[in-house]
Amino acid sequence: MSSSGEVKVSSSDVLQIVQRHYREFDEKSLKILGYDFVPFSNDTQGFLSHQQYLCVLLKHQTKDGIFEEKLKFFAKLMPISSESLTSYIEDFNVFDKEANVYRVLFPRLQGINLGTEFAAKCFMARNDILVFENLAEKQFRLGTMPGSILDFHHLKVALKTLASIHSASIILESRSKKSLLELYPQCLQENAYPEDKNSTWVGFVKLTIKTLSSFISLIPKYRDSPDLDILIKKFNKTLDRIFIFARKSDKYRNVVNHGDLWANNLLFRYDTKDPNSPKPIECRLVDFQLVRYAPPMLDVLTILTIPTTSAFRKNYLDNLLELYYEFMKDFLKDHNINIEEEIPKEQFNDSVEYFKLAGLIESCLFSHITLLPPDIADSIHQNSADFAKFATRDKFEICKKAFESNQVYRERMTDMISEIMDNYVL
Repeated sequence: MSSSGEVKVSSSDVLQIVQRHYREFDEKSLKILGYDFVPFSNDTQGFLSHQQYLCVLLKHQTKDGIFEEKLKFFAKLMPISSESLTSYIEDFNVFDKEANVYRVLFPRLQGINLGTEFAAKCFMARNDILVFENLAEKQFRLGTMPGSILDFHHLKVALKTLASIHSASIILESRSKKSLLELYPQCLQENAYPEDKNSTWVGFVKLTIKTLSSFISLIPKYRDSPDLDILIKKFNKTLDRIFIFARKSDKYRNVVNHGDLWANNLLFRYDTKDPNSPKPIECRLVDFQLVRYAPPMLDVLTILTIPTTSAFRKNYLDNLLELYYEFMKDFLKDHNINIEEEIPKEQFNDSVEYFKLAGLIESCLFSHITLLPPDIADSIHQNSADFAKFATRDKFEICKKAFESNQVYRERMTDMISEIMDNYVL
């Protein structure tokens, strides 16, 4: 028995993981010699999980002889550094949900042959630990530039992957003759922006929106306005619309949404023929803790807004949207489905205009956390009192410190807040 914190993994668990990895070897031909958890990184990688490698030494027998081999798997575990963070995640139900997604929904979606993979292979899905293939060994890595920015080429590859999971949703529904929300409610229930106003998480989102509204008083072009209080209230009300955007739509086609598309949840593999200018050629999505059933455009405009600037979107948004539509069109065509019967181009264009604000709101809600300087982010993670403070009350003071001391944080937050103010509030 080996453990990481309170998470226990037995030798039989490890044997099952290895069997699923190899597939072709039966239990009698495999023997686990040893295994252990190894720290993944000293850097903060995410707010909703603790990441480690599960390293395994094994012996397996083939017709060519007996061989020893070392395997390294990627493991996500409940975070143990902060009691407040652990309690918060349990209330949020993200581990139960992601485990269900990998156990129940993804075997169906990944079973649809689209010629591309959208997620890592999962070899164990429990409510306290998830074990995956190690994508780093396949040369996948983060593709962000300073400021958590992605360029056109990375976004194009990411959109193809996103189109594949959205298309697989439509294909599976076409075969099942039922909506995926009806078939897999435990996987697709909204947990980021729930309708239950008494939910703990709704309180957290409301606090975040209040914090973001207070940013307006820090931005020179708004802070001296005689109507500052009115502007803050209008901004707050505008951000509240995310609860409506995240719902299942009665107007637009709904699909499985990733729901958590910030830059660190996209991993890329590169063509390295030119080492000075590696070209992204493949993308995998990770962290399916906020999966929902909603129009594809909510995902699309989230992925095209969080890791970009307003100047970039002005030049490239239309082109990238066309590429996404063509990717989905081709995926569906390969399975004898006409995209015009599922998402007519006119409806697609209409949904772009409707969800542009949603993408901006998501950008604010995610980025005020994900762009925090490492020293501030680490303090929140590692100190139970600091996390409780950040999650329940004095959020603005922490964000204000980052805004005033870190140029990237200040510029990125100002850019996204200003776009909402100038286009949807003033």
